[in-house]
Amino acid sequence: MAGRRSPVTDIREILRRLQLGEPDRRIARDLGISRNPVAHYRVWAARHGVLTGGPLPDAATLAGLLEPAPTERPAHEQSLVEPLRERVLALHERGVEGQAIWQLLVEQHGFTGSYSSVKRFLRRQTAGPGRATLRLEVPPGEEAQVDFGFAASASIPRAGGSVGPGSS
Repeated sequence: MAGRRSPVTDIREILRRLQLGEPDRRIARDLGISRNPVAHYRVWAARHGVLTGGPLPDAATLAGLLEPAPTERPAHEQSLVEPLRERVLALHERGVEGQAIWQLLVEQHGFTGSYSSVKRFLRRQTAGPGRATLRLEVPPGEEAQVDFGFAASASIPRAGGSVGPGSS
């Protein structure tokens, strides 16, 4: 799958096998992946000194190493707002709305990005806690769910043994 992110445990396994000296082709075949990610992580590990022969970092440390710094991102992934980061954040701290920030950037700095790029940048910088789903368990019969779609008439047993409307 193009663009799929690998879990840290999978990357750790790639790094472990690279450390053992296994060829990229064998690692890719055994793990069911392309040789490209194996080659990518070989270069990445060499750059970060992960394959120096010592023990591999634990999963949390590895996850921190894998998260690229904003300046490490490829040019096509960097926000157009990034060069104006301090100005944008200062305006946002003073309570200036995104639309006004975008307008100021266009007028004062010749900003060529869209308003949406400013919104995305601000959303990433001021990201709150993630959303969570809480499942409530209740005993059977305590609650009911109603669907307000189409409902057909149903026959309901009556006391005395007759069934449905019009039964005698």
